[in-house]
Amino acid sequence: MVDFITRDMFIASASKVGGAYWKHSKNLRWEYFEYAIGIARSLSPNSVIECGCAGVPLSIGGDVIDNEPTNNPTVPMDLTKTPWEIESGRYDLFMALQVWEHLGDSQSKCFDEACRISKHVILSFPYLWKTGDSIHLNIDDATISKWTNGFPMSSCCVIRGRKVCLFSQEEKRGMVQ
Repeated sequence: MVDFITRDMFIASASKVGGAYWKHSKNLRWEYFEYAIGIARSLSPNSVIECGCAGVPLSIGGDVIDNEPTNNPTVPMDLTKTPWEIESGRYDLFMALQVWEHLGDSQSKCFDEACRISKHVILSFPYLWKTGDSIHLNIDDATISKWTNGFPMSSCCVIRGRKVCLFSQEEKRGMVQ
C-alpha cells in the first residue's frame, strides 16, 4: 500500500523546494491537502499517480506526472497530449490538486484518461474565485461538471475556496446501469 506524507513532512519538503509558489502558502495549502490525503488513505491504494505537485508529492512511493524536469517526475509527460501512454487500470488512484484549470481546453479529455488509468480520481478546483488570474476565476459546479464529463462525484468538500472531489469508478458503473 502507498503511504502519504504528514504535515511535518509536507512543510519540510515544501521549504526545501522553496520558491514563491511554496513560500507563503504552505499552511493554506496543507488544509486542503490534508483533506485529500484523508480521502486517499481511506481508499488504501496500492498504486498512486499524482500530477502538478510542483516538486512536493503527497504520496510516498507513488508516481508523479509532470512536464517540468526540475520537478523530478517518474512519468515525464504533458497531460494535454492524449491519449496518455499509460496502461489502462494501472493505478488505484490519480490525484491532481489545483491542476485542471491549467489544462487549456483539454480538461474533459484528461479526465477521461485519468479514469481510464485509475479506479479513483481526486481533483481540486479553485471554487468560485472572484480574484486572481483568469484561469482561476468563476469555476463553478457547471464548469466542474463539464470538465469531468458529468461524472458524479462520490464526495466533495470546499476548503478555503478549493473544491476537493473524489470520483470513483463505482459511481460511473451506477450511472451506466
